[in-house]
Amino acid sequence: MSIARNACSFFLSRLRGELSRLIESTYPGYHPGPKIWLDVIVGLVETAQGYLQAIETNPADEKKLLLDAEVLGDQAYSLLSLISGADASQIPHQIVDPFQRWVAALKINNTIFFRAEHASNYELATIDCRAMAQNLNSPSAGLLKAIGAANWPMLRVTVPSQAMGMLPHFAVVAHELGHAIQDHITPDLSSFQPQFLDCIKRVTSRLAISMDCKKTF
Repeated sequence: MSIARNACSFFLSRLRGELSRLIESTYPGYHPGPKIWLDVIVGLVETAQGYLQAIETNPADEKKLLLDAEVLGDQAYSLLSLISGADASQIPHQIVDPFQRWVAALKINNTIFFRAEHASNYELATIDCRAMAQNLNSPSAGLLKAIGAANWPMLRVTVPSQAMGMLPHFAVVAHELGHAIQDHITPDLSSFQPQFLDCIKRVTSRLAISMDCKKTF
């Protein structure tokens, strides 16, 4: 069992070192999203390392604690991949800065980060680790602090990296950001009711069909 424990400890130490390197990296627009996400993963690794340390005082639970540490380490490694392409070498400040202004203007308070991917992919993904953290035994203080520092769910905006200077990025990402706020928009269009009825009348006349024109906004 000591061999497995040492192997797990080595893996977690290497993962923690990689996280430290990424935290020191530069992210476009200097927005805090990537580092907040990395702090969450650091907290998971610290929790896993705490399980290994607990074996010293609870040798009878070594098998369970070791398994918990290994599973949590695997989860942390998997979650780390979500930030791939978010550093300044992959997505430039000139793209991120306007996106950040849009997010602020739209009053989207979620913690957000942007990344580029070598694929034809525009995506707005939601990430939420609160339930996982709440279900952990003895989460580290660092993990609890990181969870509390984020505005959940986090949002990750993905754009293709092959054509970062193309204007269509802005239109498509604006569309994706619209998904984040559409449920909060309740426009009052009642003042346009006459125009709506007139439009329906003209459309039905040209198409020679019957429609219910009594609908109101």
